[in-house]
This record gives sequence, C-alpha cells and structure tokens, in this order.
Amino acid sequence: MKTKIFLLGLLFIGFSMYSQEKKKEGKKETKKDSTEFKICHKKDVYGVDFKPLELYVGEKLKKPKTPPEYLGENWRLKRHFIDNQFDFNRAKDMVFRVNIAFIVNCEGKAGNFILLSEHEDKELNMAKELVETAKRLQFDWKPATKKKDNVDCWFVISITVFNGEFTTIFWEY
Repeated sequence: MKTKIFLLGLLFIGFSMYSQEKKKEGKKETKKDSTEFKICHKKDVYGVDFKPLELYVGEKLKKPKTPPEYLGENWRLKRHFIDNQFDFNRAKDMVFRVNIAFIVNCEGKAGNFILLSEHEDKELNMAKELVETAKRLQFDWKPATKKKDNVDCWFVISITVFNGEFTTIFWEY
C-alpha cells in the first residue's frame, strides 16, 4: 500500500514538473513573438491626416516629410488580400469598407495592426479576418522620414467589399 502511494506521489511530482516546463517553454515563445516588432521612437510617431486614426491615438498626428512606401509592386500588396480573403458567399449582397491602421517603424517593419472602422456583427467578423490577413503581411517597407531620419509612422489601408469581392484597396499615409 505504501509503495502504491509512493509511486503515485512520484508520478504526480513528475507530471507537475513536466507541466511547469511546458509553461516556461510557452512563455519563452510568447516573449519572442512580442519582441519581433518594436516602435523606435514611442514619443514621436507620425501619421496620416485620418480622423478615425487620430481619435484612436487621442491626438493630432504630425506628418512626416516622406511617407512610408511599400517596397514592391502595388499589385502584390493587393494580391495578398485577394489571395487571403474570406469566403465570397458570406459577403454576398454586402457592401462595406474596412480601415486597417498599422505602424511602419523606422526599420521598415509593419506592426500594431488595428481595426479603425466600425461594423455590424456580420461585417465585424469579416473585418477582423481582414485585420488578421493584414498581420500576415511579410513585405518590407521604406520607412517614413523627417529631416532625413527614419521615423515611425501610422499607415492606413482601406478595403471596400462589394458583393463578396474586393472592389478597391487603397492606402493613405
């Protein structure tokens, strides 16, 4: 009887140690993921003259001398959204616009993606899917500049959905 209790105790301790080790591994991955994108100058982020973005940020944003620029053909950026869009049938007979804002940092990396536009329930789910698609953008950007220095800058992509298809994808810096 004592042997069984002893073995159960060892088994419990072993399982507890294994669970704690798995938790530590998960934390390491989360920490790594959260440090991949960084804002270079948190107190000095530039942006577009876009009222919903300024309401989100809570202040009027200064404009950079030159805006962030996508390094590649514009059709590739549009293609990313077209290739990764949601099911056409769910958006049939619907018309809506999604505004997605993100920061292009001084290193030319994109991050901090947010949904700026407001939507009804059905549209909201699809809008959130488009934000998730935007987060998977693996393209490089030329950072915005101010006085010849690279700066962090908000960028907004607007996507219009008409009967389940993208009719326009445009951006504002």
